[in-house]
Amino acid sequence: MTLVAKCNYMGKSLKTFFLIIVLFYSCSKKTDSRQSLVGTWNWTVQFYDNPIHFTTPQSTGIQEKLIFDANGGYSVMQNGTIINSGTYGNVDISNKFSDACGNIVSVLFYSNTRIKDSTIFYLIQSNNDSLIISTYGNCYSNVHSKHYYRQ
Repeated sequence: MTLVAKCNYMGKSLKTFFLIIVLFYSCSKKTDSRQSLVGTWNWTVQFYDNPIHFTTPQSTGIQEKLIFDANGGYSVMQNGTIINSGTYGNVDISNKFSDACGNIVSVLFYSNTRIKDSTIFYLIQSNNDSLIISTYGNCYSNVHSKHYYRQ
């Protein structure tokens, strides 16, 4: 085989290899961040404008649960009564970003009887056992955020 023939054969082999990689990647199953939300979450603390201003189940007498099902439905229960329910949108990897504090934050789209097509930001930490929700997508430490733990 001549040098030119070897180069043509190698070029075709590389093109085939890259085509297979592209097809494999484009056909692979996309991960759905929504799966990590599925389950029951118990409210632990809510922070307001300042970290020293907060409420807890103990200070309010409210036991709140946030429940996400695998079919895109959610409900909020307080003291055993559903006070809000609706649907939440499919969240994929492209809806994540890094905030100013270096947290990887996801966007959640939701609707209910009072609100249509709205968004909130969320962060899941501690081996998927801690959920932090905020209307602001920046630095989830202790400002404008509501914290839950997985039941």
